[in-house]
Amino acid sequence: MLAKFRGHHAISTVICLSILAGAAVSAHAQIADPYVSCSFYPQGTGCQEVLQQALRDSSPAAASVRSAFEQYARYLSPENAGLSADDKVYLVQNGIRFFDLEKGNLEGLHNVINDPELAKDTEAKRMAVNAFIAHAVQAELYCGRNRCSGEEQPSS
Repeated sequence: MLAKFRGHHAISTVICLSILAGAAVSAHAQIADPYVSCSFYPQGTGCQEVLQQALRDSSPAAASVRSAFEQYARYLSPENAGLSADDKVYLVQNGIRFFDLEKGNLEGLHNVINDPELAKDTEAKRMAVNAFIAHAVQAELYCGRNRCSGEEQPSS
């Protein structure tokens, strides 16, 4: 009787795992909401158009897209050598921790630290650096799960 139960239990487990795996694949195959994808990965293809739409939209999702561009995407260019020794000193002196970020995000972090518009307001600069790091980490986590690339095309 116990062996028979174990057999049914194993079959039930396999069926449940198959259903869950199928649901996950199905959910992943659905087209992502462009506001979601561009909130996390604003440098993706099509996100400039999504930003234009978000500028005319007062929803919280549109505000998230605008924030991603204002606090993160605008610092991703121009490309540079990444964090300098002075940048690292700034981070340490201000108690700002950063993670092992991808090259493009390290370049962006250098750009925000050296933004001339923030040079005179130390508190605004510190907040901008922290906001950039938060967005960079979110983008890397999102893209690690969703396989982002410059070829990603959110629908409008």
